[in-house]
Amino acid sequence: RSNSQPDGCARERIDNDLPLSVATLDGWFNEFVDDKDQGLIPPLLKDIHLTPEEEDAIRSCRAEEDRNFHQAYIGNFRNGRHRKFHNKWGGGARYAYKFLGDNNVSIISTQQHFKKDNLTYTDVLRKARFGLAGRGDNKYSYRFTEVLAAGTIPVYHADHFVYPFRPELIDWNRCALILPEKDAGVPAMNIMNNMTAEERCERRKYCYFEIYKKFVETEAGQINGLVEGLELVSKGVHKPHPGIRCNKTSIANLDCNAWPREDSKSFD
Repeated sequence: RSNSQPDGCARERIDNDLPLSVATLDGWFNEFVDDKDQGLIPPLLKDIHLTPEEEDAIRSCRAEEDRNFHQAYIGNFRNGRHRKFHNKWGGGARYAYKFLGDNNVSIISTQQHFKKDNLTYTDVLRKARFGLAGRGDNKYSYRFTEVLAAGTIPVYHADHFVYPFRPELIDWNRCALILPEKDAGVPAMNIMNNMTAEERCERRKYCYFEIYKKFVETEAGQINGLVEGLELVSKGVHKPHPGIRCNKTSIANLDCNAWPREDSKSFD
């Protein structure tokens, strides 16, 4: 299922005793079978290819000096419709960053208002250390894949979201900064600003060479990633899924944003 969560109706048509995995682009944990299902990587909408020199800079850690933008985000600031949650935490996964850019080190802007030395959106991503890729109207974001393609470290906010591929194959915590939606904005900026160049380099190498180049860049790689993850599961390997899981208490306290399934009654 490429464009929706594995809903209850779909599950009723599936015998859970079968060795069957549901792959979903926009899935939630409460409608998800931990040891079978997996997320899909969002399609790449922008044509982004690093040069051999840029790839060498990632391998050698020189990219930590060459990339002169610390954070980058260019796009809209929509991030769901949970008004009470957004009011409590300063705007949500995207909007919380809206006024934090300085057009110098932190490039944060809408597409129509962006101006910086005649650079394009993809130019900026390729010169950035961190790419803000928080959820938008849905829990997934195409920017997640764009950031990976640019060799940039993703900063992702999407509570209760199922990340791409099986965790037995890919450790997203070695690559991305996976943070609660409530920590978007200043708390996340502080984490990025305090991360050492050594940690950034290790994250960047894992993101780009171990995830993007192997399992994201091509359709064949994506299929291989889905299959290889399931092969590991079939061999008895099991690891917990990354991400922020909501429960009834965190939802009631507005500490976790389960939107767009706020009315769900199936949280444990």
